[in-house]
Amino acid sequence: MRRVRFSTIADVFASYPALSGSVSATPSEEEPIAFLERLVRAGAVEDAVEIAPFVLPRREAVWWACRCVAAARAPVGADRQAWDLAAAWVARPEEKRRLAALAFGQSADDGRPATWLALAAAWTGGTLEPNDHVQIPTPPDLAAKAAVTAVKFAAAEMADDARRTYLERCVSTALAVARDEGDVGDEVLHTVKARG
Repeated sequence: MRRVRFSTIADVFASYPALSGSVSATPSEEEPIAFLERLVRAGAVEDAVEIAPFVLPRREAVWWACRCVAAARAPVGADRQAWDLAAAWVARPEEKRRLAALAFGQSADDGRPATWLALAAAWTGGTLEPNDHVQIPTPPDLAAKAAVTAVKFAAAEMADDARRTYLERCVSTALAVARDEGDVGDEVLHTVKARG
């Protein structure tokens, strides 16, 4: 079974019209995995990275971004705390964990890739503010946008050659997640335990 949210890439673009303004790729009736593979073969790896988290379910998109950011540089300090909060939500997507990620993400340095991991987890649903008086539903595209931002910030710290290789690896990771190669919950728990 595949972990993709849509039957065709045209459905992805129809659900998230703003994507058309951030990528040069045009939608087709291709299945999303085949479309991402074709973009990589054509050298449009940045478009593939931009689109990948919109194809995946939100939980998988957050885990994808966590894996990519950790592959760029092992998070330490506040970055590690942000990574751990996002990974904890992936392991058990509960509201209290989402709110913990939200509180951290809103107060952390928004120039750090890992901060956007916490925000990606925080913006997977619920409200934008944990406030009984103001209930603003989280827009459905925010988790994917935050996941992309985390990956882009991590890539921005690299030299050009390393950056391209890194982005290609990120797309490969997204494709592996989309193909359902392993259980996300088991994988995140194993990773968190291994990192101590």
